Amino acid sequence: MASMPRAWLLVALLVGWALGHGTSWLMAPPAPAPSPAPEALEALRVQLDELPSRLAMAQPRTSCVVSAPDLSALRAELLQALHEERCASTEAPAASEVAERAPAPPEPSSGALALPEHGQRLLDEALRTRRWGDEQAEELRRLYPELTGPQREQLTRTLIVHINRGELIVETEGHPF
Repeated sequence: MASMPRAWLLVALLVGWALGHGTSWLMAPPAPAPSPAPEALEALRVQLDELPSRLAMAQPRTSCVVSAPDLSALRAELLQALHEERCASTEAPAASEVAERAPAPPEPSSGALALPEHGQRLLDEALRTRRWGDEQAEELRRLYPELTGPQREQLTRTLIVHINRGELIVETEGHPF
């Protein structure tokens, strides 16, 4: 029974709102947008016409004087630099002579050659199991100091490519390498 007065109250509120809104709409239709007065438009047109002359008066006239560089001094300096370069290039030993004088790089030891293979085996084993865990990451960290820069970069790049392709699932607590 208590819900009955609430329902009537809700209906009365809705009907009251609708009647009020409808009455106000019928009594006062929306007014058209006001159009600007012709006098106001004429005043704006006059101000726009005067604007270029007012701007011209407000801006000071400045002129810049740029002196041309002394071309003869510049030419002499350039010729001197070219002459020095030409003399230096004729005095420098040929590249083949430098290559003959330079000592041959030392051959890597068999242990150094085995390090990249060890890293590749570690990666192949992880690809076989499709898992990169803490043990593999720790072994790779131990291997890194013994590798050269390009070897380390190649091994890391290969590992990242396999991880990004989804061929390896990373199951480490910290960084994967």
